[in-house]
Amino acid sequence: MNDKKGKRLSGKVAVITGGARGIGEGIAYRYAEEGADIVIADLKEKEAAATIKEIEKNGSKAIFIETDVTDNNSIENMVKSTLNSFGKIDILVNNAGI
Repeated sequence: MNDKKGKRLSGKVAVITGGARGIGEGIAYRYAEEGADIVIADLKEKEAAATIKEIEKNGSKAIFIETDVTDNNSIENMVKSTLNSFGKIDILVNNAGI
């Protein structure tokens, strides 16, 4: 497990919508490399699981929260679930969309 001390985003929590694949996945990896814990807010659980596995292998925590960014209730659930899991949100990357 990598030591997160001294990394620029150590102690931060990043929520990344659309983080299961593509650009969002790349952002999730990079933020995790800098020490952030990651919330992947997406509809693609299978893809998110592979991303989470890689992130955790490198020492950060990561979770998947099924989130439809077109649905206010889904977004509210994502925020509540993130706060329950990590206690805060420091970074929000609004990447989801087609």
